[in-house]
Amino acid sequence: MTWHDPLAFLLLIPLLALLIYFYFFSKDNQGAFFYSSLNLLSKKDFSLRPRLAFLPAFLKWMALVFVITALARPQSTEQRASQTQKGIDIMVVMDISLSMLIEDMGKSTRLESAKQVVKNFVEQRKNDRIGLIVFSGESFTKAPLTFDHGLIKKNLAQVQTLPSIKQGTAIGVALANATARLQHSPKKSRVIIFLTDGENNTGFIDPETALELVKKNKIKVYTIGLGRRSGTFPVRYKVQNQTGRFFYQKTLVQSRINKELMRKISKQTGGQFFMANNLIALHGIFKKIDQLETYKIQINKWTKYEEHFKKFLTIGFVLYLLSVFFSITVFFRGI
Repeated sequence: MTWHDPLAFLLLIPLLALLIYFYFFSKDNQGAFFYSSLNLLSKKDFSLRPRLAFLPAFLKWMALVFVITALARPQSTEQRASQTQKGIDIMVVMDISLSMLIEDMGKSTRLESAKQVVKNFVEQRKNDRIGLIVFSGESFTKAPLTFDHGLIKKNLAQVQTLPSIKQGTAIGVALANATARLQHSPKKSRVIIFLTDGENNTGFIDPETALELVKKNKIKVYTIGLGRRSGTFPVRYKVQNQTGRFFYQKTLVQSRINKELMRKISKQTGGQFFMANNLIALHGIFKKIDQLETYKIQINKWTKYEEHFKKFLTIGFVLYLLSVFFSITVFFRGI
């Protein structure tokens, strides 16, 4: 309980002073009774009435105490807060061409490393809408923008590279697809995270045209190049034969990242270009993006007050009425 006007309790000081005066210093002015015989005082009165003669005065004093307490305005408070958070719309675009099966980022392939880090990133961005696009020679939307991060992680776990899909690296098509998914999002919260280990070599939309679409829609792009080195590498991938059995095949793939294009896309859209040579570096890149793409949290607080002075005022009034009642009835002294 709090007090709106605690200075009102200072009124208790003169009240206490008056109480002390009346009960300790005003006895010299008390009147005297004259008796014709002391035998009249020989019989003692054992009734409660004389013992409770102080009650009317006591009730008046207590009534004043409660009135002063009411003047101090006792209150109970309840604090509440509403938190307004503005998230970001993020499209994660992931290369799934055969070169992503190269094992040069640690113990796993480039694709598995990217999936692991993206999964951790999604778990950290609790207030963001996130979507997932994969691409090779074509671009596919695995998940539209959604707050259902469980769906994102489920679809992410199912991402794999298959020789049955159109091969190649259609950077322009993937970038345009991501732009289309973000064009209806708030202008200040559009982000693309683009992961690839190759250069554009197919697709009906070239990267320059896609870049103009990105800039027109004011979308920030973070580009990430994957892989330790460029060149030709052996990879193995899972295939299914006519009997339904799976087995692995090996092939040679080429991998070369067009760093100039990646830098250009990021620079002209307000993002950054990163190179990830290993899993630790990739974790660090996503951690940096997580720190760069922050948002303000607005917290509105208010306090609800409930007044209790009426209770104390009522108690004081009742005590005063009781003192008056007892004074004119039970403890009435007459004239």
